[in-house]
Amino acid sequence: DPTDYVMLKVEGKEIRRSEVMSLWESLFPGREAPDFDKADDAVRQNVLLGLVSERIVQEKAKASGIENEPAFKERLEGLKRQLMVQEY
Repeated sequence: DPTDYVMLKVEGKEIRRSEVMSLWESLFPGREAPDFDKADDAVRQNVLLGLVSERIVQEKAKASGIENEPAFKERLEGLKRQLMVQEY
């Protein structure tokens, strides 16, 4: 899809436009998000910086092995149960 291009690379991993748009739309729950490309430069930069920060923390957390800790696995299972109920 030519409209889903790479907007940024963080530690060698791509952040595609679809990810940015998903985050952007989540900032406007219950209503249509304004056009990202027409938003103020500072606002767009904050959205992109937020994604970059999140990606860096995710990579560091993954490298720490947190996913294998029993407490993490327990919380993940709890979140899965909640999501199943919400989706159902």
